[in-house]
Amino acid sequence: MSDKDGLEKPPSRGIALDEVVDIFSGKGSPHPVNEYLQRLRELMLSLGFDEIQTDPFMDFSEVKTMTGPVFPVFRDAIYHVQHKRLAPIGPTPQLEVRIKDRYPEMDLAVLWNLIDTIDEGTSAEEFMNSLHAELGLTVRDAVNLMNALPEITGSGLEDTSLTMRAFMPTAWMRTLQATYDPASIPIRLFTVAQNFRREAIEDPYHLRTYNLLSIAIMGCPLDMDKAKSIVNFILDEMDIKDVDLRRKECPFPYFEEGTEMEIFGGDIEIGTFGLVRDDILKGSGIECSVMLIDIGVERLLMYREGYPDIRVLSFPQFHAAWDLTDEELASFISYRHSPSTQVGKGIEASIIERLKEGGGSEASRSVAWKGYIVRTNEGHSLSRTPGPGMSHSVPVEILLREAKEGMGICGPAAFNEIFVLDGDIQGVPEPERSRMLERGAVPTGITYASAFAKLAAWKVERSLERMHASKRIEMVRGLQDINLRMDDRGLQFVLSRKKRMDVRAPVFLRFSFRARQQ
Repeated sequence: MSDKDGLEKPPSRGIALDEVVDIFSGKGSPHPVNEYLQRLRELMLSLGFDEIQTDPFMDFSEVKTMTGPVFPVFRDAIYHVQHKRLAPIGPTPQLEVRIKDRYPEMDLAVLWNLIDTIDEGTSAEEFMNSLHAELGLTVRDAVNLMNALPEITGSGLEDTSLTMRAFMPTAWMRTLQATYDPASIPIRLFTVAQNFRREAIEDPYHLRTYNLLSIAIMGCPLDMDKAKSIVNFILDEMDIKDVDLRRKECPFPYFEEGTEMEIFGGDIEIGTFGLVRDDILKGSGIECSVMLIDIGVERLLMYREGYPDIRVLSFPQFHAAWDLTDEELASFISYRHSPSTQVGKGIEASIIERLKEGGGSEASRSVAWKGYIVRTNEGHSLSRTPGPGMSHSVPVEILLREAKEGMGICGPAAFNEIFVLDGDIQGVPEPERSRMLERGAVPTGITYASAFAKLAAWKVERSLERMHASKRIEMVRGLQDINLRMDDRGLQFVLSRKKRMDVRAPVFLRFSFRARQQ
């Protein structure tokens, strides 16, 4: 069969093509993580790295050996693998009566022969297929028979020595040993691997499963200067700018001491790298330096594209957003911490007043509040005066201080206000507020200074026993930096609609709370 152009048409297979063609129309949308993974794969291949895969299952002994003395710190982050095993049983009168009642025509001799063959390598599926083939049972009857024999299938979970891959350096060692060839140095490998970490809770920065771009370089010699240059070059090729390389405070013991570094984009840790210890390498027969780099793909995408919540990025189907008006979105922005007492609220108001008075001045400090910590039978509290009946009181004061030399007690953006316009969240300076209102933007009434004042008062309330507290905020990059948060529903809307959240600004705010010298 051919059409008018002489081209052969595929057979219809019993249904008209126009009845299903709409199913295959248009272009699908890729998942942002997988789309970015593909770009990273293409980049690494273009840089001359060979792609490999590592085993997602690690023996418990390997993890323990590689983590060494810090193993107790990390053991609760590991998923341990268990399984169910079929258990062979012997014939008993009670079992035979039970089976005969349900399957009176069954050849019990054949059944027992099949049960006798159960060993460590027998899966439940294989046993079901044997019942189907040898006894002529339908698949449904074979499954029903297995359910009628809980002595075989009902055994509990058994432990194994396997764990799910939680630390890539452990997963790398067998691969490095297998691929090491002195004649081929340098050896450059990468893999895109899913890690499984038993996080106590999942939050905007932590998931129990996540993707890593993991890189291994075997070369002679490698030192930290070269390692940093390699990392910076790879990040430049990814068009990732303004990152910090920081020495890791709690390093893994499989890296040479002082060589493990963390890669930060803003406040987001996006990766780590380091040089593997020589004794570990030599124990695996590797006579050269090895550098390992792990970059969290979701974290990298969060930093690059401004996603504030890894859960919404990875699993949007569970965090689907709905349409929200600007008014509704504005209502989802709130303070993280606020004072709960009347005195605390008075401190908040006093801080705001002093900041307004001192905005733009060159004064390096200003007293925002003076009072007393008083101790009664009910505990510690704040008071403007010692008051009668107070058994003990300590004079205290709250100081607003310079966060950066020459900036005074608050920076130029301290009184920026949060506005919402067409789903975008913006920090707006005072001179621009009128223009934003004319454009129909919704003001929240929340300024950076008001958020800071609430945070300071809240911290004071919580530090009465130790009688000191302080906080410095210089640059605001996200809502969380200035004591603000957005309800999950608002976050889902902003992310799913690819709206903008731009609250970056220099605020240079600082307070200290301490006992007053008499």
